[in-house]
Amino acid sequence: LLVPQLDDYTGPLVEAALRTVRDGGDELVVRVTGGSLEQEDRHLRELTDPGGGVEGVLLFPGDRKTCGTEVLRLHLAGYPIVIVDRSFRELHLPCVVHDHYKGAYDVTRLLIERGHRSIGFVSEPVYGVMSREDRYYGFMQAHADAGVAYSMKSVFLEYDGRREDAVAYLDSNPALTAVFGANDHVAADMMG
Repeated sequence: LLVPQLDDYTGPLVEAALRTVRDGGDELVVRVTGGSLEQEDRHLRELTDPGGGVEGVLLFPGDRKTCGTEVLRLHLAGYPIVIVDRSFRELHLPCVVHDHYKGAYDVTRLLIERGHRSIGFVSEPVYGVMSREDRYYGFMQAHADAGVAYSMKSVFLEYDGRREDAVAYLDSNPALTAVFGANDHVAADMMG
């Protein structure tokens, strides 16, 4: 199992995988890539060398937009690899993902049903990261289906976690009655 970091999100995934593998009588090797494609490729080469004993890989690639060369090599060789919480548009790899579009659609629709008509959307850079794009598209579609307009001024697609940017965004959008944070970290920043 390769993860970008151990945090409040990936930690429970690692614990669940460890329990599942242990219950099946197998062993799980966990490597942390730091979100680096180079580290990911290095770990994949080391773990999948012939005779290494690793029979398959679960890969949580983090925020990358494309798969790495080692993922492609393993896929073409028919090596068992499953992508966790991401998918790559350029390859049809087995993956386990949330329905980011429907989740964002449902949350936005709920906010609209509760009377919010001025809803902001804040995300880390969106384009090229499927989960972020899907959340943004779900947000937009919920507005369209409900016949509720939204202002592009209230959409912030390049949030980088800097507190001053969150404050500036909120200050420039005083009419907002709700803000959709595209992940837990963004939502916490908007609330803080």
